[in-house]
Amino acid sequence: MMGLTPSSKTPDGQAIKYGRRALVGQYTRPYKRAVETPVVKRISKGARLRAERGNGTTGTLDLSAIINAKR
Repeated sequence: MMGLTPSSKTPDGQAIKYGRRALVGQYTRPYKRAVETPVVKRISKGARLRAERGNGTTGTLDLSAIINAKR
């Protein structure tokens, strides 16, 4: 039985389902992108925070589609 892949349908034509699927929003992970700030010798903390806020550097990555695709 090693190395065999299961058939995609049962003998009566029904699709085979393996376990539960991940729901949208069930597995999420926060992420933060790097901010492109102008090249100067020094940039203040306030200017950096304003640039991060304005450029939307934080977000939430939804992993449910990736998990379901690998099943």
